Amino acid sequence: MISPEAAREQKARGRKLSHIIEDHDDGYYEINLTGNFVYFNQAIINISGYPAAELETLNSSDLVAPENLADVRQMFQDILAQDIATHYVEINFVRKDGRTIFVKMTAAVVKSIKMEPVGFHGFVRDITERRIQEDQQAQTRRQLDDSNESLEIAVANANQMAVEAEIANIELNQIFNTSLDGMWILDLKRNVLRANDSMRTMLGLSKEEIVGRKCYDVMAGNCCDNQECTIKRIKRRKIPIRNDIELFTLGKPTPYTLTATPFYGLEHELVGVLENFRDITERKEAESALRAVNDELQRLATLDGLTDIANRRALDERLENEWRRVTREKGELALIICDVDFFKKYNDAYGHQEGDECLKSVARALEGSVRRPADLVARYGGEEFAVILPNTNLAGAVCVAENIRRAVMELQIEHNDSATAPVVTLSLGVACARPAVGHLLEILLTTADQALYRAKEAGRNRVASNEVVFPESL
Repeated sequence: MISPEAAREQKARGRKLSHIIEDHDDGYYEINLTGNFVYFNQAIINISGYPAAELETLNSSDLVAPENLADVRQMFQDILAQDIATHYVEINFVRKDGRTIFVKMTAAVVKSIKMEPVGFHGFVRDITERRIQEDQQAQTRRQLDDSNESLEIAVANANQMAVEAEIANIELNQIFNTSLDGMWILDLKRNVLRANDSMRTMLGLSKEEIVGRKCYDVMAGNCCDNQECTIKRIKRRKIPIRNDIELFTLGKPTPYTLTATPFYGLEHELVGVLENFRDITERKEAESALRAVNDELQRLATLDGLTDIANRRALDERLENEWRRVTREKGELALIICDVDFFKKYNDAYGHQEGDECLKSVARALEGSVRRPADLVARYGGEEFAVILPNTNLAGAVCVAENIRRAVMELQIEHNDSATAPVVTLSLGVACARPAVGHLLEILLTTADQALYRAKEAGRNRVASNEVVFPESL
């Protein structure tokens, strides 16, 4: 017969078990030797889609896909026959709504106080997203994140306090070590009180090299010795916390999701912290790949497919941004609009393929003539191009336009059907404005377009310019 003091101490261990399960991310189950549920937590309900009352009437095999039943039964038989401490399988799991998900399932034998097998228990983790990513690879680059549900468990009911406490203590050891995540318990002075098998594997250290040492001596991270320290945060608020961190494990920096939970003593006083570490390397890699894809899509969305310079969309966005900026700063903004002379005749004479090559060469000549980082060369449409010149007056913009005109002529692209020159040439219209609040950007565009028209009317292959004149009243 266990003394009242011993029973009280065992009851406290049972409370510690409850803290571990309540804040764990995975489903937890207990079944008897015939496979009927003895206990399941809220996460099992969420994963299966069955309400608790209906789940209680099912056998655990009802949730396993038919093609995996033999593997699961063999796992349980092996655990009993070979006295394996913990085992796991990855199987298809059938929800109430008929949808099949993929889970990782651990199992261990539940023993009575007399150390006789009475059933099985373990964790279930939904790894469907990981499986989809493995199967679809490049097609599936979406943000991966396991669902986070509150887990609750009640210590098995027993008539005598001593029996209940002893069972809880046995289960504490088994559950702590069957978790798929690294877990350890720290006291308020940051000493490691215990670490599970997954934690020891994660660190590549033995139990003796971990337990009894300071947590920051075993595993330094980016939340040590500052206000993000979990011990300090738990002391301040006494509520569970969760955040992504980077830790140096097995000789390399590794990203983890850290879940830290207050750990209470016999009188419900705070005595330490339970920390759970989940490796999120796959999720971070997927997020990085997704960012790279999005960046590339954004880049392609603002480039002209033929000339590989900025397209009309990028031009319009930059014009609006620069217009607002120079309005605030009371600066000047110049715009050049240019057109390949007699380009239709060029296409008719040399063919559309040569026409495309001509536009590519003209685009390169424009880029070579505009060197400031803030300037932008864009394809305006068809054979028209535009150049944005922030903080440039009219004289400076005309000088740039003249350099562009000469650069295109120097390409010496043959154009025998041109009425202006035997080579490809440009006509350019230049406009410059010093806008104030209320002035419209369209006036700058219209003025540059009018200047281009004057250049064409004057014989082409030349630069014409206009100073923007705004209405006196806005």
